[in-house]
Amino acid sequence: MEADTVNKIFKYTCGIPQRVHELCRIIAKYHIDNNKDEFSNDYWDCAQKEWLSSSFSKNYAILSDWFRNNVRANNNNNYVLYMISEIDDLQFDHLKIHAKISETFPRVNIGKTVVKNYLKKLSDTRINNNILSLQGNDYYSVRDNKTILCLRSMLYLDGGIVKMHDIQEL
Repeated sequence: MEADTVNKIFKYTCGIPQRVHELCRIIAKYHIDNNKDEFSNDYWDCAQKEWLSSSFSKNYAILSDWFRNNVRANNNNNYVLYMISEIDDLQFDHLKIHAKISETFPRVNIGKTVVKNYLKKLSDTRINNNILSLQGNDYYSVRDNKTILCLRSMLYLDGGIVKMHDIQEL
């Protein structure tokens, strides 16, 4: 297995042994089913989607609703979701997310207040299933590591635009 594939596995599983095992088992299944001696990126794509649909269907349903609502209302919020998936810390403030968006997407113009308001919306327990929780004044933490794993698996960049894998197409 190439170093790039190992890095992808680590990124998408956060190095959590059980999740690494689950994803590698699915990759191995594709490898055995196709009776090949070499790892193929096609295996990666199929395995990633299967793992996402089997392990994270509840998380995926919640997050995909948020993503689809953002596409209709304000696509900029999807950059916030994408940056939550990319940061290494499970605790952050709106300034950290805003800085990462500005660094990663210099052409995207999102104000700090927009980021702050969207994070507050994600942490509102009356309208979601606790994607984030508010810690103190302006610090947020991810409630469940499956949220990060799911975001990392479902969101991808296509020409600088955040898009989502649709597990309904599997």
